[in-house]
Amino acid sequence: MADLAPLRTCSNEAEFNAFIAQIADEITKDEMLEMRFLCLNLDSNLPRGPLEAIEEPREFVNFLRRKDIISPGNVGFLMWLLDRTGNKRLANMVRERGKQTF
Repeated sequence: MADLAPLRTCSNEAEFNAFIAQIADEITKDEMLEMRFLCLNLDSNLPRGPLEAIEEPREFVNFLRRKDIISPGNVGFLMWLLDRTGNKRLANMVRERGKQTF
């Protein structure tokens, strides 16, 4: 499994919300379905019913945000999901944003 260590991407909530909305808008529906599948098959505390009901990338990213799986101080899991679904470009975009914040 990839390194899921916290990686800070933004210094405030509004900036972070805009950033993850931008990322979500670039995730395809097929990638989101694969990401959802990965989450469903992890040993996590995510509620299965609400997760299974998600059908859109923005909804999925917002779900992870509401459950504190991703936050301004931790996007490691989002990077891992993007890497696992083959979207290296978006994973690198998140990674680079984290490097610029420090």
